[in-house]
Amino acid sequence: MGKKSLTKSTTKKKAKKTSTKNTKKTATKNTTAKKVVTKAAAKKTAVKKGTPKKSAMATKKKITLKDLIFKKFDTWKPEEFFKVEIDKDALKAYAAPPFITGSSDDTERIKEILFRKFDPETMRKQIEELKAVAEKEAAEKAAMEKAEAERKAAEEKAAKEKAEAERKAAEEKAAAEKAEAEKKAAAEKEAAEKAAKEKAEAEKKAAEEKAAKEKAEAEKKAAMEKAEAEKQAALERAASEKVAAEEAVAKKAAAEKKAVEMKRNIIAAGAGLAIILLMLIGASFSNMSNFYLKPAEGGIEIWRGSFAPMGQKKYFALQGVELQEPAKKVYSKEDVYPLIFHFYIEQADSLLEVQPLPDFDGIKHNLDNALNYGVTAELRETAQNRLNMIDFMILVYKADIAAEKASLSSLNSAMSYYKEAAGLNPAEDQAEQLKQKIESVLQKISLLEQQAAIAADKEAIAGAEEEGVGEEEEEGAVPEHL
Repeated sequence: MGKKSLTKSTTKKKAKKTSTKNTKKTATKNTTAKKVVTKAAAKKTAVKKGTPKKSAMATKKKITLKDLIFKKFDTWKPEEFFKVEIDKDALKAYAAPPFITGSSDDTERIKEILFRKFDPETMRKQIEELKAVAEKEAAEKAAMEKAEAERKAAEEKAAKEKAEAERKAAEEKAAAEKAEAEKKAAAEKEAAEKAAKEKAEAEKKAAEEKAAKEKAEAEKKAAMEKAEAEKQAALERAASEKVAAEEAVAKKAAAEKKAVEMKRNIIAAGAGLAIILLMLIGASFSNMSNFYLKPAEGGIEIWRGSFAPMGQKKYFALQGVELQEPAKKVYSKEDVYPLIFHFYIEQADSLLEVQPLPDFDGIKHNLDNALNYGVTAELRETAQNRLNMIDFMILVYKADIAAEKASLSSLNSAMSYYKEAAGLNPAEDQAEQLKQKIESVLQKISLLEQQAAIAADKEAIAGAEEEGVGEEEEEGAVPEHL
């Protein structure tokens, strides 16, 4: 009963499922059929509606290929042309990009490279020297590498032979131990077979003894195998440690060799840099000894080489001076300094004509400057003589002013000025005039001293007379008590 009721219920459920599926299929079929019918009807109506359009197109005139070829089209013109508006503010702020970009150090370095001068002969010699040094270093390096390779090959060969000998010894030992074990096992097997023949009486006892013996043998064999494995592992560990130690020694030697090579390269680079710096310094000093004359408005400009392999800077301007000869490419110090010397001498001479009195300070300043540019002893002597002359004139002028004052102190000051002027080695006529002035001052001093002595005598006499009169008055006076 239970089985039949279960089958009935399951069949009912299946029937319900199939019925629902069939209804769903029929519904979908009906909907699709309706859609197809509606689409066909829509197409028919569209065809009916489109029939009058076809008739209208048929009434239009057909355009031939000739009409299309000869058809004229007017040129199209836009109503308003496109015009780009100019941004005047952007034009004002526009600036051309610099020729060299980067930091100030990079700019100076690039400029120095662009203006650098090189001597082909010197460069060729330097290249040959560097080439010889490089070849020598390469030969030394090749020899060292060869020796290192031979040493390394010998070490590898010795290590390989040693490892092979150890391996063979281990194999021979293992084979001997295996043969011994096999021999022992055969003897034990024979003893076991003999014991088996003899154990007919006590099977139980023989079985127990056999089991115990087999167990002991198994344990013994396992112990032997374990000991052999541990021994083999120890040998392998020792071999690997030895190889690692040899590799560490080889790496250390290679690192030391690399450090030596690096040290040599650094020394060579430093030497090359020092040579380049010496060349640059020598070129800079050589460039500083070069002078250039350039015509300028109202005179000549003197330019001097900068402290660099190339470059110039303005050194001096000579106003009112013209070149008498065509300008040379380069001038030396001996060519240029006399021009500056004569320029300062002319400036000093022009100040002598200043009225009412010459500008002695300006004259001395110009003569001192001229003395700095006197490259020859003759020029320096000329400037020094003029300075002595100016000092002579100043001292004589001060002495004349002091001599005009009728006081003993001013006359003594005038004498000191005259004596200082006499020590400047004046010319013969100036020395004669100075001698006369000194004699005149000496006469004035002696006259003033005489006048001072007479005045002192008069004062002494007057004082003595006054004392005598006073004594007489005292003697002729009558005492009051009389």
